[in-house]
Amino acid sequence: MPDSTRSAGSRLAARWSRQARLTGKELRETLRDGRTIGTLLLMPILVYPLLSMAFQRFLLAELSSRAPGPAIAILERGGDFDQIGPWLELGVGELKRRGDADESSEVTLTGPRDERAVHDVEAAVRDGAAEIGLTIREGPDRRLDVHIAYREEIASLAALERIERLLAAAHARAVDDEVRRLGLEPLRALDVRRHRVESTPGTSPLATLVPLVLLLMTMTGAVYPAIDLTAGERERGTLETLIAAPVSRLSLLMAKYVAVVAVALLTATVNLVAMTVTVQVAGFAELLFGDEGVSPGVVVRVFALLVLFAAFFSAVLLSITSMARSFKEAQAYLIPLMLVSITPGLLSMAPGLELTPWLTAVPLVNLVLTARDLFRQTLDPALGTAAMVATLLYALAGLAFASRAFGTDSILAGSRRAWTDVGRRPSRPLDAASVGTSLACLAAAYPGQFLLGGWIAQARSVSLAGRLVAASLATLGLFAGIPLAAALWGRIRLAAGFRMHRAPVAAWVAGGVLGLTLWPAAHAAFQWGAASGFASLGDSELRRAATLVDDLRRVPVGLIVAAMGVVPAIAEEFFFRGFLLAALRTRLSGRGTVLVSALLFAAFHLVTPGMLAMERFVPSFLLGCVLGWLALRSGSIGPAVIAHGLHNGLLLSLLATFPVGAEPLKADSGWLDASLPAPWYALSAAGLIAGGLLLRACHPNSHPIPFDHGCKNGQAE
Repeated sequence: MPDSTRSAGSRLAARWSRQARLTGKELRETLRDGRTIGTLLLMPILVYPLLSMAFQRFLLAELSSRAPGPAIAILERGGDFDQIGPWLELGVGELKRRGDADESSEVTLTGPRDERAVHDVEAAVRDGAAEIGLTIREGPDRRLDVHIAYREEIASLAALERIERLLAAAHARAVDDEVRRLGLEPLRALDVRRHRVESTPGTSPLATLVPLVLLLMTMTGAVYPAIDLTAGERERGTLETLIAAPVSRLSLLMAKYVAVVAVALLTATVNLVAMTVTVQVAGFAELLFGDEGVSPGVVVRVFALLVLFAAFFSAVLLSITSMARSFKEAQAYLIPLMLVSITPGLLSMAPGLELTPWLTAVPLVNLVLTARDLFRQTLDPALGTAAMVATLLYALAGLAFASRAFGTDSILAGSRRAWTDVGRRPSRPLDAASVGTSLACLAAAYPGQFLLGGWIAQARSVSLAGRLVAASLATLGLFAGIPLAAALWGRIRLAAGFRMHRAPVAAWVAGGVLGLTLWPAAHAAFQWGAASGFASLGDSELRRAATLVDDLRRVPVGLIVAAMGVVPAIAEEFFFRGFLLAALRTRLSGRGTVLVSALLFAAFHLVTPGMLAMERFVPSFLLGCVLGWLALRSGSIGPAVIAHGLHNGLLLSLLATFPVGAEPLKADSGWLDASLPAPWYALSAAGLIAGGLLLRACHPNSHPIPFDHGCKNGQAE
């Protein structure tokens, strides 16, 4: 093994070992307080049994307080009572004869014969003394006119439906009796029969409480450690010692973040275990989680959601508490945050609120609605994935904000200018953006791309060509405009910050060769990923794709290649291999930079408007690795733009030229498993080898940041 490879591996191992020791130190600091352990273990054991007992008492009291007949008729005069009573009894008898009677068929009549005589029907209904009110009027031909007063409320409307059902049954019975008395055959113009169908197994409406409980459990578990490890350190006078240690501030912040997440998950797990045991013992499992009860699948789903909640809340809490100068000030900051955070949990209980593409971009609301739909088993995979990815990006953005404030001079000195220091422009030009800034830009661009892409796709009044142009402009604005604005504000040198340097001729040739020969390898990666479980496309999604392909054939090929191939290639390379890669290179080794940027690139391509395409992850990751290696080795995004543009353009040209009908695009037709001819794979392998040899020929000094160069500012890898 070469000495350079061995030394790079030892440096990486030393870095991870140092980070693990820092994280362990922060965890010990957090768990040293007995009050934390008491809150962590004792509170759930005491609270959940008490809550279950109170809930049982509430249900028993509610059930026992219900009268035999939930619908109450209020009568003004004694004659009304005498007239309507037999009709209601006749209706109940008719429903029983049909076999349609239940407990809701019974009614309780309150009137002059009752000690609670009512003289104003509408007033009684209006004040809530009765759900509905009946007033009887004599009509022509011995007909009774019944006037029903009700309120626009659920209970009153339910009582109205029951009374009308009884009166309709009584009327039908009276008509049949009269027809038979006259010796006529009963008229049956319509024969309606009913049969009961078992509903799809699902969860109870009470399951909408679960997201609120998860939110409260995770938030309460993360609050104390977040304050103690930031403002508490400052108040105890130990933060200055930590900052003076020969460790980067980012490493310290990540150790504190992992500690906060761990404590939040530990607290939430203890709460989850206590809640599960209580729910199971009290017999509420099926009431909350449906027929499935508290199964291992439910537990896995809950824990996965807890991880997301903990990751998001820990980042947000650290970003706020890092600005506080004392424990008391941090508490004052977090009280409004906690009040605001409860609102999305309450929104999950609203029956008319659904997870939409727009709501996937709203922090916390997207995660709460995703949790609710997951328990209701109605979650759309594309929307759920978009919401989860957006939440993780928001967590990264929160950490980026915290990294700018953590340990600053204004915080250490107790200055009140901490908030303004976070957004202050650098005093001198920089060669690259910070990792936090680049991740914050990605957190802004990702939901924007999802929302604008969905909105443009739904604009059916616009021609397909117009929508293609609009989508390309949106991509250009998001992935080029946002980082460009951040670079101008941050005084970043554009040539260095976006890696727009002159590349060697061999690198340009390598980019062209890789762009023309990479697609068979991407197809093989697509097949391997689908066979390994990275599959989510069904027949409906494939039919939509086939329809889109047919529509694209009516658009000029040049416009398709430009709008869907060239412009996205320029914009994505400008961001991923330019802005993001330059920022990551200041903190990571060359290989780490390529892998992280490729992972983010693949995650970005998972979700398209209205569709989750897990099949794209593996080929997108492969493409991201090749393009990252090409950009890093050449020192410029130019060859990567050429390779990406040729790759996209070649695939789009083939798609627009060769017919692909709806029948081949079916999950069971075998086209996903179809292999290309062997010469195509051989050509791709030859292209990869040739591109690699050309890049190896590039002299290390021909680009500003060689592949094996260390981090800037003299920091070690």
